[in-house]
Amino acid sequence: MDMMQAIILAFLQGITEFLPISSSAHLIVVPKIMNWEDKGLVFDVALHVGTVLAVILYFKSDIADILSNWLKSLSNKKHVNEKSKTAWYIIIACLPILIAGFYIENTAASEFRSVKLIGYATIFFGLLLWYADKISKKISGVQQITTRHALLIGFFQVFALIPGASRSGVTITGGLVSGLSRELSIKFSFLISIPVILSAGILEARKIVNSVSVTEMIEPVVAAAVAGITAYYTIHFFLKLIEKIGFLPFIIYRIIIGLFLVIYAG
Repeated sequence: MDMMQAIILAFLQGITEFLPISSSAHLIVVPKIMNWEDKGLVFDVALHVGTVLAVILYFKSDIADILSNWLKSLSNKKHVNEKSKTAWYIIIACLPILIAGFYIENTAASEFRSVKLIGYATIFFGLLLWYADKISKKISGVQQITTRHALLIGFFQVFALIPGASRSGVTITGGLVSGLSRELSIKFSFLISIPVILSAGILEARKIVNSVSVTEMIEPVVAAAVAGITAYYTIHFFLKLIEKIGFLPFIIYRIIIGLFLVIYAG
């Protein structure tokens, strides 16, 4: 039964991590409603490893281009181009949450986990995404991204510390508010997720290194694989379908889930 719970949670993580519906909300609320025991830190780290590997594999060509151009530009200004600039924009966009997370991570983890708060956050940030999509100027070319776009998206990403806000949801919202198109907002959101998730994973992994036996790793490894495979295909279909279906289905889903959680919490 424990393995089945692990697979269900890993599947949820894979689907929700990169959709604008909040993975943390689902992973906090579902075990509470089902009265499942907390899987622990090792399990959480495994889920994040699986999902970050999925986004790295999916965008491996883009990542290789961005990294190679960025490294070349560090030693030779002639190599400064849109790819190398994108690397700097990714760094800039990640700084606010890395700084905020360092100072308030423990507070966020303990104080922001009530079901009612998650419900309200799910609704509020869903409606904010809807509004941002309406006012977006739809800039579609990566060459048109500026430091201002990156900073605004970065500040929006700080809201991801609130369960229910959705890291992908708030960064996409930030992209849309700054004028980027849906596709570019989503792609940039995925790219900046890599250093953020990796940083969080490394910090958490330091707490458990050398404290887990080989047999205890079976469940987390299976969960990481399930989460990674699910996340990979979620990214693929999300990018394929978003221009056809828009964000409205996700916003409606958020409102329904949010209302359910508020009512459930009483």
